[in-house]
Amino acid sequence: MPHDLFYQIDKLLADIPALSVGLLGFATFTFFMILKKVKLSVFLEICAKAHSHFSLFRRRAPFLILTSVLFLFFAAILDLARISLLHDNTGPERHVTKGVTHSLITVREGLSSASAGLRFLYFWAFVSQPPLCELGTDSFLRLHSGSWLHWGLTGRVLRWATLTSSIAILVLQAVWRLMTRQSGPVYDIESSLEISTSVVYIVKLFLNSLIVEQHCRRQTLWQYSATLFALLINLGVGIGNLLLCELFL
Repeated sequence: MPHDLFYQIDKLLADIPALSVGLLGFATFTFFMILKKVKLSVFLEICAKAHSHFSLFRRRAPFLILTSVLFLFFAAILDLARISLLHDNTGPERHVTKGVTHSLITVREGLSSASAGLRFLYFWAFVSQPPLCELGTDSFLRLHSGSWLHWGLTGRVLRWATLTSSIAILVLQAVWRLMTRQSGPVYDIESSLEISTSVVYIVKLFLNSLIVEQHCRRQTLWQYSATLFALLINLGVGIGNLLLCELFL
């Protein structure tokens, strides 16, 4: 019994960040709705323009991260519901409760996988956007500083490789969360992809800052500071997961 209690407390504490960020996401979503920045037609736009070299992803980058946050929030809510069912479990209802908690776990893991994939897709879209100091300038004869094309063939390869990696993170997370549900080769590959993709995005943001005009570099670094911090957290989580799997499991 004490072990179960500590386990439930641990799970509750783990859900607090997701719940906090989710509430912030709801507030942001409401703010965008008031400003008429989010429209129901976005889903139709995604279906109609998905073939246009993923330019819609770049225009809808805030939509991606907002959806990721909301998915993570709903996953945390389902986890709280599962913990509540386990705590209130009684003898005659044990069989029914077990089936419900299994379904909640499945939906929770699916939402968590989608949240991780959308988060990396947001980073992919963000690193290829022009810095704020270059918006509104009549520089149509040159590439903006966020373009992958600055780096020639290497940039083109990394652009599509990181997109593929971001989608693969979603798929691999769904596989090990919903099917294997334990550490193994899929878990190792997914953690390695998180690490390598985060490193590429971090380097790309620093390179973007070096390309801009000198008087804009401090402003650009400040613009990127929150995203760099988030990517460093992603990198740390990926390294921690990989070390946990290799050394302790």
